[in-house]
Amino acid sequence: MKRDHDLVTAILSKIEARGRPWIGRDTVKDLADPGPLDYHIQLCEDGGLIESTEDGDLRLTWAGHDELEERREG
Repeated sequence: MKRDHDLVTAILSKIEARGRPWIGRDTVKDLADPGPLDYHIQLCEDGGLIESTEDGDLRLTWAGHDELEERREG
């Protein structure tokens, strides 16, 4: 599966927009089909952009905030 930079940006943006440190994974489920979405969430974790709990809650890391700022400026 190829990386979809737009989907990564959408995931990060949706997490940021919730305005809480941790959000439920179901908050981003409308962004893509489960397979690609799960893959891209894992890529975001692997890249240090987000962290997740065993329950599936997600949060942006410092690097995730930086990535969003760079994408908005670029």
